[in-house]
Amino acid sequence: MIGCIKIPQPCTKDYAFEFPVSVTPRDTFIVGDTIWWEVDIPNEILDRNSGAYIDITNFELFFEFSTEKLDSTIPITGNGVNHLFVFVEDKGQMVQRTSGLSYAYLLTTSIQEKHLRIGCIPTESGTYNGGFAFPILYHEKDAGFNNDHLEISDPNCRETITPYSKILVNNKDVNYHMMEGFCRYTLDGERRCYGPESELPMHSFYAFHVKEP
Repeated sequence: MIGCIKIPQPCTKDYAFEFPVSVTPRDTFIVGDTIWWEVDIPNEILDRNSGAYIDITNFELFFEFSTEKLDSTIPITGNGVNHLFVFVEDKGQMVQRTSGLSYAYLLTTSIQEKHLRIGCIPTESGTYNGGFAFPILYHEKDAGFNNDHLEISDPNCRETITPYSKILVNNKDVNYHMMEGFCRYTLDGERRCYGPESELPMHSFYAFHVKEP
């Protein structure tokens, strides 16, 4: 009699992290001001799924960065209106990548030292928001990327950072009142509005006005 052969299930780990980001805490800036975005992440960080601290020392962490001009008809795209800002690299660097849409990636100072300090200088007045997002390859299993081995902490498991992870800008003090009620359109014509039921991640963006000198 031939017994059943149990096929071992692959090891998977989905992490839910919270990454704090700080931005110059002002409602209104002047064209030419520098708005600083800063990240300082320890090498051990709490996974909200397991309650354990995960060592991410050797994981190359980076973020997408985009800006939106809320009082315009420019559609939502990868980079938004990054072209309306001049960027200054103090710690880490900004890398532009084009793959269908353009994306700006913020890279930390090194793999082992996860620090960022990037300044953006507005060149045009208006009402904006700017913010961070996780690269799709962190959590999409079928996004066309080879993300089977993110190698966050355990090389023996398939690891992902779940979309339930959070980027918390200024501890959620993000000038939400400036965004509420604004509606934008994607390139496909989808209407997306900021509001209580919004799908847009309010906590990872910061809103601000820019005035002429």
